[in-house]
Amino acid sequence: MPQESSDELIPAIVQKHTTSLEEAVANPDHLYNPSAAYNHESRDSDFYLFQWRLDPDNWGKQLTRSFHDDSSLLAFKEPREVILLEGKHDERELREALSKGIPFEGRTTSVFYIAYSNEGKRRSAVRCERRNFSFSDGRIRLRCTASNTKETVLSAPRVWLNDYDIIESPHALTSYRKVYAKLEELETDGSVLLRPLEYYAADYVKWFIREESIQVSRSDRRAISQIIDAAFLRPDALETYLEAGAPEEEVIGLRKAISSMVMEEDDQGRELFRKSLLENEEFYRECVEQVMRLSDSILEERNRELETSKADIENARSTLSDLNQSIEGLDSKKRSLEDDIERLASSLEQARSEQEAALGEIQSNIALRLGLKAVASQPVALHGPELLVTEGCLCDFVESDFDFEDVLAENLKKRGVTSVAGNPAVERGRLAVGVAAALAATKFIAIPQTVARQVADSLSVTVSGRSAKKVVVPADFRNVRSVLDAISGNEAVVIVDGIIDAANEGVLFALLSENVKPVVILPFVSHASASLIAKEAWGTMYLPNAESLSTYSCSTKGAKLQKMASRFMLPAVSADDALEEARDLSKELEQLDLAAEHCLLAAVVFRAIENLTDEELIERYVAQHLLMCSRCDESALETLAEWSEEDLGLIELSKKLGIHE
Repeated sequence: MPQESSDELIPAIVQKHTTSLEEAVANPDHLYNPSAAYNHESRDSDFYLFQWRLDPDNWGKQLTRSFHDDSSLLAFKEPREVILLEGKHDERELREALSKGIPFEGRTTSVFYIAYSNEGKRRSAVRCERRNFSFSDGRIRLRCTASNTKETVLSAPRVWLNDYDIIESPHALTSYRKVYAKLEELETDGSVLLRPLEYYAADYVKWFIREESIQVSRSDRRAISQIIDAAFLRPDALETYLEAGAPEEEVIGLRKAISSMVMEEDDQGRELFRKSLLENEEFYRECVEQVMRLSDSILEERNRELETSKADIENARSTLSDLNQSIEGLDSKKRSLEDDIERLASSLEQARSEQEAALGEIQSNIALRLGLKAVASQPVALHGPELLVTEGCLCDFVESDFDFEDVLAENLKKRGVTSVAGNPAVERGRLAVGVAAALAATKFIAIPQTVARQVADSLSVTVSGRSAKKVVVPADFRNVRSVLDAISGNEAVVIVDGIIDAANEGVLFALLSENVKPVVILPFVSHASASLIAKEAWGTMYLPNAESLSTYSCSTKGAKLQKMASRFMLPAVSADDALEEARDLSKELEQLDLAAEHCLLAAVVFRAIENLTDEELIERYVAQHLLMCSRCDESALETLAEWSEEDLGLIELSKKLGIHE
C-alpha cells in the first residue's frame, strides 16, 4: 500500500516495464496512470507526481491521477532529482566538475540536488535551479551568457541529504536516476561557490574597466586578464614570496650599506680627514694644489671636446646648406613636370572628346542605313522572369526554456548541420552565438548555400515556430519592388536566394537600403562571386562564422525542432562601446585598409559576442567577415590568420577563395 504522506514519493509507479507508447496503449493495466505515456513529449521533466485514490468501480483496486488528469494538482510539490558525483569530492573538485561538465542524459526537475561528498549516512549537496544551468552534449554546465558575474549564478545553498531518503528507479535501464523522498524545502548550511577563483578575477577586471571607463585597448585587456589568471593559478608563488627568509649575511650587508649612506658621522676615516683639513694648514694647501692640478687637466680635456663639437657643427651646417640647394633644384624640376602633365591631360581629354564624337556619328550612320530606328520603335512583347516564392509553414515543435543560442544549436543539429574540420557540437554552438551577435548589428545575414536553408529554418523555428519563407530571384532581375513586396509580410525569417551575384547587384543594394522587418538570409553558391560584390555591401550584411560547417544528407527528418518559450531579446551594445571597439579594430588591422562601416559593423558584433560567451579567442567569430571586407588576397589572409588564432573557418574560407597558403 502506498504511504499516505504527501511529502514522500513511492519508489515505484509502474507495475511492469514498458518500452514504448504503443506497448503502454496496448496494455493500459501496466501503468498506474497511462496519461504519463501520452503526455511524454510535453513533460516538464522525466519525473511525475501522482495522487493515489480508490477505483470507484472496484474498491479493492487503487488508481492514481496526475495534473494531466486534474489541473488542481498543479499546486502539488514537485519532486527533486538527486545527481550523484561518484566518489568523495570537496568543493574545489565540485567546481572543476561543473567547469568541465557533469555527465547527464535526460530532462531533470526544475530544482535538483548535486551530491558531491558523503559523511556517514548523510551526503553534502548543492541546491540547484535548472534555469541556471545548460544541458547540452550530454553534460551539465553553468550558463555563461552574461557579461559580468553580477548577473550570473555564483553560488548555491549547501544542504544535507539522508541516504535512506534517496530513491532510485526500480528498473535497470533507469536505475541511475534518483529522486529525494522529502519534498519540502531543506534547511541550508551556508553556500558553496560554483565557479573557480580565476573566473571571478578575470570577469571582475573586465567589468571594472568598463564601469570606470578606463581607456585600454582590447589587447591590453586580454594581457591584464591573462596575468591575473596566471597569478590565481599559481598560489604557490604567492606563498613563496610571503614565507621566504633572507640569509643572515645578506641582512648584515644591507645594514652596513644603510649605515654608510645615512650615518656618515660614525665613519671614523671621514671624520679624521675632515679634522686634518681644518687644523693642518700645510696639508690643506697641499690638497688644494693637488685639486687644482687635476682640475686643469680636466678643463683642458673638456676644451678639446668643445672644439671638436664646434667643428662637427660647422660641417653639419655646410651639409645642410648643400641639401637645401639640392631641394630647391628638385622643386623646380617638379613644377616643370607638373606643367607638362597638365598639358598632356588637356590634350588627352580633347582627343577623347573628338573620338567620342566620331564614334557617335559612325553609329548614327549605321543605324540609318540598316533601318534600326524603325525596328527600335516597334513594341517588344516579352515577358521577363518572375520571382519564385515559397511560403513558410507551421512546424511541429517543442517549446524550450533554454537560451536562444542553446535552442538554435540544437535545431541546427537536428537539421543535419555538422563540421568535418572541427568538433561539430563546438562549431554549431559558435555559429549560434555568432548569429545571435550578428542580429544585434544587422538584419541581413550572408550564409554559404550548403547550410543556408538549414540555418534559416532553424532560426525561424527557434523564434516563431514556422519554417522560413523562401524567395528565389532570377538572374538579371530588374523589378526591385516585387522583391521588397515579397519580404514585407509578418514572417520572422526570409531567405532571398540569387542576389549575391554581379548580375543582381542592383537588387542587393536596393534591399540593403531598406529598413526590413524580418531577418533576411542571403545565400551564395560561389565564394569567388561573393568576393567580387562591391565591398560597400559588406558594411550592411554580415557573414558569420559558418565556413567550417556543412550538412549531411542523412539528417533526422522526423526529429522535432525546438521553439523558445520566451521572447528572444537582442544583445545590447552601447554606441560608445561600439565606437571604441571600431577604433581598436582599425588600428590592429590597419594593413587591411578597412572602411569605417566595415569596422563599425564588426565592432558591434564583437562586443555582443563578449556579452554572450566567456571565450578568450573571440576574433574567430568576426575574422571570416573581415576577410570578405578586405582585398581577399594572401596578404589579407596572412594578417587575419595571425590576428585570429586557430580559426578553422578562416582556413576553410581561404580554400574556397583560392588564396590558401
